[in-house]
Amino acid sequence: MNKPISLDSPMVANWQFDSGPVSVLNPDSTLHERAAWCWQQVVTLNCMLNILATGHNDPEIRSLVNIVQTFTDPLESVLETVGDKTNAIEQSSKPVEVEV
Repeated sequence: MNKPISLDSPMVANWQFDSGPVSVLNPDSTLHERAAWCWQQVVTLNCMLNILATGHNDPEIRSLVNIVQTFTDPLESVLETVGDKTNAIEQSSKPVEVEV
């Protein structure tokens, strides 16, 4: 079995749990499923940035959002491509069921 990957933020991790992380990425998840999770996180972050940018008239906040989105927008696009490729790989490696 693979080692679980903690999804806890530093705010949760600071609570000192003896049993390990509270939230973990399924250690048996496929590469495609992990790419999908990463993509979803970036999409959510971009949505929050858009809300922040449209909710403020402060040009400094809008500038900061624009700077952050210069990283998150391309990351979202790359993860979409990774998702398409990992999905194709996983689909091609599955045995084809033939009904008789």
